[in-house]
Amino acid sequence: MKISLALILLLLSSGIADRQVGNNPEAVIQRMIDQGSLEGHDQKVLGTIGDAAAVILTKVLAGKTPSTGEIDTSLLILNMAFADPSMVEVPSDRKPRTALFVLQAFGHSAPDTALRKRIVETREYIQARYIASLKAPPIE
Repeated sequence: MKISLALILLLLSSGIADRQVGNNPEAVIQRMIDQGSLEGHDQKVLGTIGDAAAVILTKVLAGKTPSTGEIDTSLLILNMAFADPSMVEVPSDRKPRTALFVLQAFGHSAPDTALRKRIVETREYIQARYIASLKAPPIE
C-alpha cells in the first residue's frame, strides 16, 4: 500500500514539474528537438526570445551531428523566434547573429538539396523580419 501511494505521489509530482517548465524556453526547445512535437504555447514562449533561441539550440545540439528531423525542427524554432523581432524582450537578441551562424552550420551538414533550400529560406525569412523590424515605427 505504501509503495502504491509513493508511486502515485511520484507520478503526480512529475506531472506538476512538467507543467512548470512549460514557459521555460530551454525546456520547450529541448522537448521540440527530442520529440519533434509542437504545442500550442510554444510560439508564445519562443516569440519573445529571438537570437537566444539559437544559443539554446547550440546547447541542445552540442556534440552531435543533427539529423534531418532535428534540423527541420530547429528551422521551425528559429522561424518562431524571429516572427516579430520587435516583440523580443532583450534588445540585443533582436538581431540574428547566432541564428545566422547556426543556419550556416546546418547548411554545411544538411544531407540533401531540399533541406539546404529550407535552410536558405529560413535565413532569408529571418533577415527580412529583422530588417522590417528596423523600419517599423517604435512602439509607444
